[in-house]
Amino acid sequence: MKKSVHILLTLTLLFITSCGSSWVSESKKQSILSSLEKSKFDGKEFVILEIELKLIYLNGYRIPDKDKETYIGKKGNVIGIYRNKINNYGSLSYYILRLEDGEYLQSMISNFGYKKSWIEGTYFIEHLDSVKNEWVGKEIWLDDKVTNSLEFSDNYSFNRFDKVTITDVVPKYNLSGKEPYYFKVKSDKDEIGYVIKGSRVGDRGKIEYYKFNPTDYIDDEETLNLVKERKVKVGMSKSLVIISLGKNPDEISTNESSLGIVEWWSFINPSRTIMFVNGKVSSIQNW
Repeated sequence: MKKSVHILLTLTLLFITSCGSSWVSESKKQSILSSLEKSKFDGKEFVILEIELKLIYLNGYRIPDKDKETYIGKKGNVIGIYRNKINNYGSLSYYILRLEDGEYLQSMISNFGYKKSWIEGTYFIEHLDSVKNEWVGKEIWLDDKVTNSLEFSDNYSFNRFDKVTITDVVPKYNLSGKEPYYFKVKSDKDEIGYVIKGSRVGDRGKIEYYKFNPTDYIDDEETLNLVKERKVKVGMSKSLVIISLGKNPDEISTNESSLGIVEWWSFINPSRTIMFVNGKVSSIQNW
């Protein structure tokens, strides 16, 4: 009897092992798949760039580090949203991903996920194509140094305000919470570099590039020196403030007064508030 039980347990373990770490019972799998809600990504084809904490097995367990490499480059489709009730007060929401080989994964939905055009650790083929159509061949002016390799290094090919041409858009996972792409750029001297497709004028946060020549806004040597040091002075225009600081404000508030249109720009790092009156810097408060 004991021998039979041992054999049965061994066969069960072998079965579970053969199914992989993502194994769940057929009834549990069907329960998840039958309770899916529609998502804006349904049917979109994705490619896995990197396995992060938000990409896990269908059974809810993390993918072991030793297995992560096997998922890089795999394709699949989004099939819906699964809400896993954790208590009487709330639930966790996941995108359910079906890989080409039939395996299912879960991707946790972050609080700001609804603003994204991708799922963390992946890119959508359709989205990449649209980004390429929009950007390849365009000229941009850089705000900061650009690496000459997709790998992290201290080697740089360009300087601030250099003009370059975008020759390709390369999928590459980054830790900045931005779109998972890099622009491959080329200078007039055929130097090659890579810049994160991140913030530009109009987006929140640090600016990586401009769609216009920033130096067109600099009229004299004094202003040029201030911009080089990323400083602001009274009388500067809003465009020149953005160029000098290399970032967009984290918060904007506007009011009308006897002076005209008054606008306050708040920045987090470093902390400062800049007041504009009729589009010109009126005062600067550093915190």
